[in-house]
Amino acid sequence: MKVGNWIILAVLLGMLSGTIWIGYDIWKTTADVPISENGYVAMGVGAALSLLIGCGLIALLFYNAAAALSTPITV
Repeated sequence: MKVGNWIILAVLLGMLSGTIWIGYDIWKTTADVPISENGYVAMGVGAALSLLIGCGLIALLFYNAAAALSTPITV
């Protein structure tokens, strides 16, 4: 691998470790905050809608690639 690839890998791994550290820290500092039943319902609905939108966008991407609907842009 080239030096540039190693630099990119190091930066991405640093960002991943920083994200994990921040998530863990927030998890520990907010562990004693009570969440009501409505809060759990809202989180579940939000997660389900995010998953639905993500799957829909990926399906559109595959449909577009399979149907060859993309045309080159001419300027």
